[in-house]
Amino acid sequence: MKKFVMMLLLVPMLSFAQTVTLHKSILCGEFNAAIDHLKKQYGEKAIWQGKTNIDTTVIFFLNPETNSWTLIETNGDLACSISVGESIEVLNKVKFD
Repeated sequence: MKKFVMMLLLVPMLSFAQTVTLHKSILCGEFNAAIDHLKKQYGEKAIWQGKTNIDTTVIFFLNPETNSWTLIETNGDLACSISVGESIEVLNKVKFD
Protein backbone atom coordinates (compact mmCIF):
# COMPACT_ATOMS: atom_id res chain seq x y z
CA MET A 1 0.00 0.00 0.00
CA LYS A 2 1.26 3.46 -0.79
CA LYS A 3 2.73 5.42 2.08
CA PHE A 4 1.00 8.68 1.18
CA VAL A 5 -0.85 10.25 4.05
CA MET A 6 -4.42 10.57 2.83
CA MET A 7 -6.79 11.44 5.64
CA LEU A 8 -10.32 12.09 4.48
CA LEU A 9 -13.04 13.85 6.43
CA LEU A 10 -16.39 13.62 4.67
CA VAL A 11 -19.24 15.97 5.40
CA PRO A 12 -22.48 13.95 5.31
CA MET A 13 -24.46 14.47 2.14
CA LEU A 14 -28.17 14.99 2.79
CA SER A 15 -29.20 15.20 -0.84
CA PHE A 16 -27.55 15.20 -4.23
CA ALA A 17 -28.47 18.87 -4.74
CA GLN A 18 -26.32 20.03 -1.83
CA THR A 19 -22.71 21.13 -2.03
CA VAL A 20 -20.28 18.97 -0.09
CA THR A 21 -16.88 20.07 1.16
CA LEU A 22 -14.08 17.53 1.54
CA HIS A 23 -11.20 18.22 3.90
CA LYS A 24 -8.08 16.13 3.53
CA SER A 25 -4.36 16.32 4.06
CA ILE A 26 -2.28 16.14 0.90
CA LEU A 27 1.41 15.48 0.41
CA CYS A 28 3.33 17.97 -1.75
CA GLY A 29 6.93 18.03 -2.88
CA GLU A 30 9.29 19.13 -5.61
CA PHE A 31 7.86 18.10 -9.00
CA ASN A 32 10.84 16.17 -10.44
CA ALA A 33 11.47 14.33 -7.15
CA ALA A 34 7.79 13.33 -6.94
CA ILE A 35 7.78 12.00 -10.52
CA ASP A 36 11.01 10.06 -9.92
CA HIS A 37 9.50 8.57 -6.75
CA LEU A 38 6.35 7.40 -8.56
CA LYS A 39 8.46 5.80 -11.29
CA LYS A 40 11.04 4.11 -9.04
CA GLN A 41 8.86 3.12 -6.07
CA TYR A 42 5.63 2.17 -7.86
CA GLY A 43 6.54 1.76 -11.54
CA GLU A 44 3.95 4.40 -12.46
CA LYS A 45 4.15 6.59 -15.53
CA ALA A 46 2.04 9.51 -16.70
CA ILE A 47 -0.78 8.44 -19.01
CA TRP A 48 -3.11 11.45 -18.97
CA GLN A 49 -2.94 15.15 -18.14
CA GLY A 50 -5.25 18.12 -18.29
CA LYS A 51 -5.05 21.86 -17.64
CA THR A 52 -7.26 23.26 -14.88
CA ASN A 53 -9.11 26.55 -14.77
CA ILE A 54 -6.64 27.81 -12.14
CA ASP A 55 -3.57 27.39 -14.38
CA THR A 56 -2.34 24.12 -12.88
CA THR A 57 -2.05 20.69 -14.46
CA VAL A 58 -3.58 17.46 -13.19
CA ILE A 59 -1.66 14.31 -14.17
CA PHE A 60 -2.79 10.69 -13.83
CA PHE A 61 -0.01 8.13 -13.28
CA LEU A 62 -0.55 4.38 -13.64
CA ASN A 63 1.31 1.10 -13.36
CA PRO A 64 -0.77 -1.13 -15.70
CA GLU A 65 0.75 -4.32 -14.27
CA THR A 66 -0.19 -3.65 -10.63
CA ASN A 67 -3.08 -1.17 -11.22
CA SER A 68 -1.36 1.21 -8.79
CA TRP A 69 -2.26 4.82 -9.61
CA THR A 70 -1.63 8.37 -8.41
CA LEU A 71 -3.37 11.62 -9.31
CA ILE A 72 -1.28 14.76 -8.81
CA GLU A 73 -1.84 18.46 -9.34
CA THR A 74 1.14 20.62 -10.23
CA ASN A 75 2.09 24.19 -10.99
CA GLY A 76 5.28 22.94 -12.65
CA ASP A 77 7.52 23.35 -9.59
CA LEU A 78 5.44 21.69 -6.88
CA ALA A 79 3.49 18.42 -7.15
CA CYS A 80 0.67 17.54 -4.74
CA SER A 81 -0.83 14.08 -4.47
CA ILE A 82 -4.59 14.48 -4.80
CA SER A 83 -5.42 10.79 -4.50
CA VAL A 84 -3.88 7.32 -4.78
CA GLY A 85 -5.24 3.83 -5.32
CA GLU A 86 -4.59 0.24 -6.26
CA SER A 87 -7.36 -0.65 -8.69
CA ILE A 88 -8.82 0.84 -11.86
CA GLU A 89 -11.82 0.36 -14.09
CA VAL A 90 -12.01 1.79 -17.61
CA LEU A 91 -15.51 3.19 -18.03
CA ASN A 92 -15.40 4.49 -21.60
CA LYS A 93 -12.84 4.12 -24.31
CA VAL A 94 -12.36 7.42 -26.12
CA LYS A 95 -10.58 7.96 -29.40
CA PHE A 96 -8.85 11.34 -29.77
CA ASP A 97 -7.95 12.76 -33.17
